[in-house]
Amino acid sequence: VARGEWPMPAHDNALTARAELPCRMPRAPREVWSYDLGMTPAAWAMCVDVDDDGEEEVLYGSHPLFCTDLSGREKWRADAGEIAAIADLDGDGRTEIVADGPVIVSGRSGEVLWSRTGPGTVGRPRIHVDRFLPGRKGMQIACVSQKYEYNQAQMWAFDRGYGRAERVWEREFNKGPVYAH
Repeated sequence: VARGEWPMPAHDNALTARAELPCRMPRAPREVWSYDLGMTPAAWAMCVDVDDDGEEEVLYGSHPLFCTDLSGREKWRADAGEIAAIADLDGDGRTEIVADGPVIVSGRSGEVLWSRTGPGTVGRPRIHVDRFLPGRKGMQIACVSQKYEYNQAQMWAFDRGYGRAERVWEREFNKGPVYAH
């Protein structure tokens, strides 16, 4: 490999055989780390600081949800689905992860802190996290469950802690089969 050349056929992912930017690579790039994903199909991954240490972690997977440091060392795994939001829900200054269910997971330990109760299932597109109630500390979750007979909308608040999560309101709607929202 000539000095500054990429050591692979056609040089880039588009196989154009052209360098996107001029460079003077003194040697071929090397793999810094790798991590065997095992049987977990990783359809997505994201890098974000979830344990509040100032360093990003890698999150991927669904049932289990994995968290690794940037060197690939596993920090924790949780029985949670795909991520809907990452935020400080209870206003305590610590980051939590909201996943399908919804389920709230501690960004520091992977511990499941809270899980929604109620009929039907709630997937990621039907979970919204925001400051819906301005007079309350932290953020709230609004979600819509899907069940064959009817749907149910709920709003949850966590300003009293996860053990005392409050269902602020709940409404049933669309009696009968529901196919889209």
